[in-house]
This record gives sequence, C-alpha cells and structure tokens, in this order.
Amino acid sequence: MIFKYDELRLFFSELNKLGKSQLFKNWKGDKVFLLRYDVDFDISLAHKLAVIEKEKNVVSTFFILTTNESYIALNKKNRTLLREMVADYFRNVTHSISNEEMWKFLKK
Repeated sequence: MIFKYDELRLFFSELNKLGKSQLFKNWKGDKVFLLRYDVDFDISLAHKLAVIEKEKNVVSTFFILTTNESYIALNKKNRTLLREMVADYFRNVTHSISNEEMWKFLKK
C-alpha cells in the first residue's frame, strides 16, 4: 500500500462525520477519537501531517523523540517546525506535543 495525503484527507473527512477528535491531555473518558503519532524519523513529515489536520479540523498529539539518531529535535529547523505545529495550540488547541521539557523550550 502506498501512502497518499489525499487519502488521508478523505479519512479525516470521514472521521469528522463519525465524531470529534480530542487531545490526549483533555480526554475525560468521553467517546471521541484520540489521535497520536510517534515521531521517530522526520519532524518535517509530522509538520506536513499537522497542516493537513488543521485543514480538516482534526486535533492530535505528537510524541517527539528528544534523543534520536535520525534527527536532532531541537536544531533550528526542527524547532521552527515544532513551533509552527503548536502555534495554533496556544490559540485554538489544534495540536499538542507530549514531551513536557519540549513544551518548556518551545514556549520561549
């Protein structure tokens, strides 16, 4: 199977018809979709996913590895991407980054 972003957009459209998504940290046991992603290899792909989710009014939680051989989570490029991913969070609660130390750094 080949991954296609257009099919992901369709999936999110269908998901919205069935219910709503919610951030892990806001979940109180109600029936919602909890979307989470483990970002192990490429923050830029996670950023692209976050942009599509924003288009489709979907919220999710990204779990970012802070120590990884594939990328340096807090280098300048990745910090910029991560800040963009959570920028709307501070206004509209669209995405969340799970690592508390990462949150402290990104809020600066």
